[in-house]
Amino acid sequence: MERGLRQVSEYARRLGRDKGYLILFDREATTPWEERGEVEEMETGGVTVVVVRV
Repeated sequence: MERGLRQVSEYARRLGRDKGYLILFDREATTPWEERGEVEEMETGGVTVVVVRV
C-alpha cells in the first residue's frame, strides 16, 4: 500500500491538488463483507490520500 500512497500523492501534487484517492480491491473471496468498505484518510507528501478498501 505504501507504493500506492506515494504514487497517488505524487500524481496529486503534479495536478496541483491537495487530496487524492486510492481504491484497494480485495481479491480474497473469503473476506467478510463486514470488513470491506473501510474508508480512511492518510497524509503523505503533503497530500491527503483517501484510502477506500472494497
